[in-house]
Amino acid sequence: MSHSNISLDELEPGPIRHAELSPDLVARIKNLHLALDEVYPSSLADWLDDFRRDLHPEQEVVWWERLAQCYITYRDRQDLNAKQRQAAFKILLNINLGVHPASLSADATILPEGALRDLQKSLRDHGL
Repeated sequence: MSHSNISLDELEPGPIRHAELSPDLVARIKNLHLALDEVYPSSLADWLDDFRRDLHPEQEVVWWERLAQCYITYRDRQDLNAKQRQAAFKILLNINLGVHPASLSADATILPEGALRDLQKSLRDHGL
């Protein structure tokens, strides 16, 4: 069977599954948006729209909150420039999406010594 490659710009978002999100969930999503804007720039409207498309938005918000906490914990312990903050977040996100840490070494090279190990420990500490 032949598989064709699909580019990311050909992907279409799934259907809106939740017309409304609870006020509590919206507040938590706003906090995520603010916390990650420097490394995951997306409009608040896009964040909300994406969560309305999730089958289980509450579980997804919890996942993002844990990821954000990992990132913030690491960032606050280091003196990182903007490029390094981007790399740290990219590593955390990709490991969580199933990318093998060894394939992230290019991003890790711009981070302080031991960063990959520290980021992986942070993920384990936060239940990810």
